[in-house]
Amino acid sequence: MPRAPSTAVLLALAAALFFTGCADGTTAPTLDATAPSDASADTSRDTPHARSDAPLTALVPDAPPQTWAPSAASVRDQRELPGDALSALDRCSVCHADIFAQWSHSAHRFSSLDNPFYLPAFRAAREARGPAVTRWCGGCHDPALLFAHDLDAAEVDRRHERAAVGVGCLLCHSIERVHDRTGNGNYVVSPDAVVYPPRDREDREAVAQHRARLMRPLLHTAEYCASCHKVGIPEAVNGATWLRGQNEFDLWDQSAWAGHDVERVDPEVPPRTCQQCHMPLEAAPLGDRAAHNGMVRSHRFSGGHTALAAWLHDDDMMAAERRALEGAVRLDVLRAPSTSAGSPADALEDRAPSPNESVAFDVVMVNERVGHRFPSGTADVADTWIELTVRNARGLVAQSGLLTATDPGPLRDDAHRLELRPVDDTGTPALSRDPHRYRAVAYDTTVPPRAARAVRYTWRAPAHLDGPYTVTARLLHRRLGNPYVTAACRSAVADQGRPCPDTWPVTVVSSVTVTLGAHTPAVYAPALDAPLAAPWRRWYDHGRALVEWNLQERVGEARASLERALALAPDRAEPLVERARLAIREGRTDEAHAWLDRAARIRPDDPVIPYLRGVAGSDVWRWAETVEPLGAAWRANPGNVRLAEMYANSLGIAGRHREALDVIARGLAIDPERAQLHNLQALELDALGAPDEALRARNAWNRYRTPDALPGLRSRCKRNVPQCARETVPFHDHALRPAR
Repeated sequence: MPRAPSTAVLLALAAALFFTGCADGTTAPTLDATAPSDASADTSRDTPHARSDAPLTALVPDAPPQTWAPSAASVRDQRELPGDALSALDRCSVCHADIFAQWSHSAHRFSSLDNPFYLPAFRAAREARGPAVTRWCGGCHDPALLFAHDLDAAEVDRRHERAAVGVGCLLCHSIERVHDRTGNGNYVVSPDAVVYPPRDREDREAVAQHRARLMRPLLHTAEYCASCHKVGIPEAVNGATWLRGQNEFDLWDQSAWAGHDVERVDPEVPPRTCQQCHMPLEAAPLGDRAAHNGMVRSHRFSGGHTALAAWLHDDDMMAAERRALEGAVRLDVLRAPSTSAGSPADALEDRAPSPNESVAFDVVMVNERVGHRFPSGTADVADTWIELTVRNARGLVAQSGLLTATDPGPLRDDAHRLELRPVDDTGTPALSRDPHRYRAVAYDTTVPPRAARAVRYTWRAPAHLDGPYTVTARLLHRRLGNPYVTAACRSAVADQGRPCPDTWPVTVVSSVTVTLGAHTPAVYAPALDAPLAAPWRRWYDHGRALVEWNLQERVGEARASLERALALAPDRAEPLVERARLAIREGRTDEAHAWLDRAARIRPDDPVIPYLRGVAGSDVWRWAETVEPLGAAWRANPGNVRLAEMYANSLGIAGRHREALDVIARGLAIDPERAQLHNLQALELDALGAPDEALRARNAWNRYRTPDALPGLRSRCKRNVPQCARETVPFHDHALRPAR
């Protein structure tokens, strides 16, 4: 019989969800070439803790293979590859001319030392931490250099052919397995020779062998992409503590695109993988032998790399990168509600301003098309911002983040940027793509998938009105910002004699224009071919942005917009669910259940409803009320890691420790670095009398949790950097500047 948990253990379980870090954690299933890799299927198999007599073992991530550490990349059986194994690409282009041409104009092709936007970071890491640290970079940026041992040399010849391969055909198509879901290049390369079909005759057997060696089913999975597009910065890189880095995979995996979102009702989202978005079908006019009906999957891997396209003077690449950006985020602008919870919601077009009136605008951003955060990738050096202008017939009246022909902007710190801001060990923002200096993340203003965010602007109308006034909001994107791009351009000139463009391309992701008091619809661009949001959705998105992103004491501002959405769409569950979430944030538990009851009559099988019932109970520590609804939600959506955390916590408090460990194991299979799950695992193992295994789990929690230094580093950043002081507050005002 397991011993009864102590009061201390129960209190620790109850508090666990309130005092945890932002990182994530366990061993996940090995992904091989033949096993299907459906994200939801991963979590439904038996786990080590499913039986009452199963051994009590802490599930923690395996250490990466040491041959190429700190990269997790490896070769099967730790074998050596010939020096040109990944760089001999000439034979690929013979049969795959279209694919090879697309790849030749892609960010994958220019991922290594011939990319001036990567080279400064590579050099800085070597200078700060020594040559071996760049193996961590090499697994994903320089695999040809990594596996030829070039990165271990005191000097790396930037002009070597292996430094110009990037992520080439033979690397991607030689990966036969992925260790788990921890990323950092955690793939296994096949050392087997490639069989090339003869050029002068048809040989079906050779073609079959060629396909079997190079076209494994793994290539079609999102986990395959995660091997490089999920990053953890290990202690060997920054010399201090593990940090979560770039991570497109987990955001996608926990989103509606993967079918795992339980935070909101979102019924119109079709399943989509990385490949479906970033490798759309493209015409193959050169006669590629892989083409079907004249089409191949694009190997441009477009994702907004406009700076690289500009540096290369590549118009085709630029067009593809712009297409990936335009319309990615929907924009709207509405009148901000009064702090009074009972104030009515009105649109900017409903009412003209009064003389001397202080008008507040909420610019609402909805990430509708991107399966991860926007912007993503190198969000620490991103240059994405909101430009808001007020104009009348005479011209510009007021602005924030204005981009003009004479201003390469946004140079002023008062523009709202979408960015992630890491800081070094002094709390100083790290602005030069130097992860070896990162110690914590001070703030993150990017927009998660399918989420809504609002940014507030204030403007005082003139005493003598000279309207009508139009308000235009534009979301602008430029791939890289200063000071990093300046350093990269110096490197480009010194190393390659290729100067940077005089100006960098700016892409209008989306825009909206509203005329105050005109009673006319808002005008949206550039994605005019996309359907406009229904009127109810404008108010719903505004309300949910305020519920998700506003300060606790101001969350009631969302009520009026949600009521208007509900009045316009009484048969939709979405506004009802957000009214329930608002009630939860305000501590009105019984009211939240009443709203969820109404939503359940419309969407009885949606897991968001039992999930929020569980949240409602846990937020007021009514734990007995959480087990049943969280269990129902988890059984309906076992792929959601946050849900696994909450359900395991409730089971542990109820004394159902074996069941809790089972749920934890399934959650850790989804995200092996999830700190909170390791914390819960340690508590459960303690409760079941396995202190040694509990210590292993606790060590994993200590590794992956938010650094203890974060509050102090953030305070220093806020004290010394105005932008840091402003953006660490989730919802704040930006005052528009009068036109000069």
